[in-house]
Amino acid sequence: AFDDSESGLLRNSVLTGVDTITDFSRRAGDKIDLSLVDANTAASGDQAFTQLLAATSLTAIGVGSLRYQTGSGATTISGSTDADADFEFRVIVLTTTTYTPLLGDFIL
Repeated sequence: AFDDSESGLLRNSVLTGVDTITDFSRRAGDKIDLSLVDANTAASGDQAFTQLLAATSLTAIGVGSLRYQTGSGATTISGSTDADADFEFRVIVLTTTTYTPLLGDFIL
């Protein structure tokens, strides 16, 4: 499971670390576990992410949102845990085919 304090962190929009998944398989039942990441650090408790949008979405980046961008050989998933427009973490999923994540691919 990913954790607030150690996973693919972005600090002031600068990537300071990234987690990479090399063998994700939806068919095999794999899940990306984000249950330990608080999707809203301004609220008490531990909130789950509520939306997964393509990087091209016109919806503003906000608290509790995940964005993905597919590319050649990799899909990048970025997460926002506060009200600014910057992502706080990023996960790279290496693929041999195009992988478009679904909300069901995550443990939230």
